[in-house]
Amino acid sequence: MSIRLRRFQSPAIFGAAGGGGSSYSGPGDVHALGNFWALRAYSNAYALRTAAAIDIVDSGGANAATINVLTTGALDSSTLSSWITAHGTASVAKIYDQVSTKHLTQGTVANMPTINMTGINSKPVMIFNGTSQCLSNSSGSTISDPFGALAVAKSTNNGAQQDVFADDGTLLQIGANSGGTHSNTMFGYGGAAVSAAATDGVAHSLIINYDTTGSGLQLVQIDNVQTGGTIGSLGTGTGKWSIGQILGSNFWKGAIAEVGLGASGVNLGSYLAAYYADQHAYWNV
Repeated sequence: MSIRLRRFQSPAIFGAAGGGGSSYSGPGDVHALGNFWALRAYSNAYALRTAAAIDIVDSGGANAATINVLTTGALDSSTLSSWITAHGTASVAKIYDQVSTKHLTQGTVANMPTINMTGINSKPVMIFNGTSQCLSNSSGSTISDPFGALAVAKSTNNGAQQDVFADDGTLLQIGANSGGTHSNTMFGYGGAAVSAAATDGVAHSLIINYDTTGSGLQLVQIDNVQTGGTIGSLGTGTGKWSIGQILGSNFWKGAIAEVGLGASGVNLGSYLAAYYADQHAYWNV
């Protein structure tokens, strides 16, 4: 398997150091991101608001409900579990951008990811079927170099290339590949691949820092182990953003727990270890 950053291309900002009353710390308490979609809270401040994480529906598209985060930073698993007991499989119709307003949605129930209550570290995650399921918006924001991205995901790859996140405009992809030259690796791509070891069927932290404005270096960090290389530049333009696919293909197969994008033009290289420590503390990756 490989996880790849490739050239395929509001809630208010609740960031920086968390406020009082809770011991929770999220990625926004490490350093502010531009966007964050997750089944946990972006920051202590977002957790203290007990704000929205996902909207769910049943297999018939009915019984819609919004599931919030708790002051602990965790998804409200009790409410979610009670809903599942009453209505069956929970399909994710919307995941909220906890930093900005780039929420991602899916209008067709069959194409919605579903919830696994104990998918990673005994915590709820979204499960994608590798054939049709994704969450998207009509248009993202311009992604400009340098920038960073992070995710927690577990691939049960079907042997094809697949995407955790993609931008149709720049043709940026963060994805995976369990075949070919990148077998059993996660990798980043922006004109040339940068690979790092990973294991299919195991949850991993993926953090990428992409900067062609200076050295042209891309760092791919898997579970706090960094691999670097020189890469090409991204495309230009603003297109649809998706979790789980790109341009109607490369559908993700497996679990996705969180995805974050750094603000465009911001080099996150100094924060990679701290972001990993935060992901490890919550997801045990």
